Amino acid sequence: MPGLPVFSVQDLSVEQIEQYEQSKSADIAARDIAKSLGLEDYQHDAVTAVCVDYVSYALNFASEASFSNKQSEKLLSFAQLLLKATAEGQSVEDLHTTLKQQLQSQEASIFLPKQIAQVAQFVGQGLFAHYNLYNFLLTQPQAHTEHEVSLQVETAKVQPLKDALSEEQWRQYNADLAAEAEAGKQAEEAAEQGRQLAEAQAAEQRAAEEAEAERQSKLTKPVQTLEEAVEQAVAQRVEAERKILESEYHQREVALLDTVARLEASLAAPPPAKKK
Repeated sequence: MPGLPVFSVQDLSVEQIEQYEQSKSADIAARDIAKSLGLEDYQHDAVTAVCVDYVSYALNFASEASFSNKQSEKLLSFAQLLLKATAEGQSVEDLHTTLKQQLQSQEASIFLPKQIAQVAQFVGQGLFAHYNLYNFLLTQPQAHTEHEVSLQVETAKVQPLKDALSEEQWRQYNADLAAEAEAGKQAEEAAEQGRQLAEAQAAEQRAAEEAEAERQSKLTKPVQTLEEAVEQAVAQRVEAERKILESEYHQREVALLDTVARLEASLAAPPPAKKK
C-alpha cells in the first residue's frame, strides 16, 4: 500500500544539518541525508526519493534564510507534519488550516514575524503548489517492474590442511614455475634470433640474386654503341675468367679434401705390428 515511509527529521543532528549546509556536492549531501533518515533506497524507490528531496529542499531554504539550528529543526518538523497529512489524504484546504495552526502555536515563537512569512511562502511554493503530485504519489499505488534472475553461486573448494603443501614443497613449486618461465623466455629469445637471422640471410640471398641478374643482363643485352660493345666484351671476358678460376678452385678444393681424407684414414688405422 502507498504511504509515507517511516522516518523522522528529529534523527538529524545539529552536526548533520551543518554538514549538509557546507557540502559542495548535492549528490553526497542527499546520500548523507538519506542515510541519516534511514531512506537509503531513495535511488530506486520513487516515494523515498521524493521524501529525501523534500527534506533537502527544506534544508536548502533554511540555509538561504539564515535560520538558526533550532529554527531549522522546527521548520523540518512543520514540513514533515504537512507531508504526513498529505499522505493521509488531507485536502489542501485542511493543510492550510494545519499550517496556520502551527505558525500560530507557541512552538513557532522562535521565528520572527518576517521569518513566519518566509516559512509560509516556502510551504506555499513547495508542497501546496505541487499538492496534486505529492498526494498522488503518496496515496495511489505505483507501478513497479520486478525482475527475477537465477544465479549459480559456486564456493571455493578448500582442500584439507593435511593435504596442503609443505613450505619446502611450496618453495620448490615456485622455483619450478620461475624456471619454466625463464626457459620459455629463453626459447622466445632464441626463436626471435633465428627469425632475424633467417630474414638477414634471405635479404642477402635476394641481393646476390639481383646482382647476378643485373650482371647477366649486361652480358647479354644488345649493344648500340661502340662503347657499349667494348664494355660488354670486357664483361664477357671477365665472366669467362671467373668461371675458369671457379673451376680451378673447385678442383683444388676436391683434391685438398681427398688428401685430408687419406691423411685422416691413415691416422685412424692401427700401427703395423712390429716384427719379433
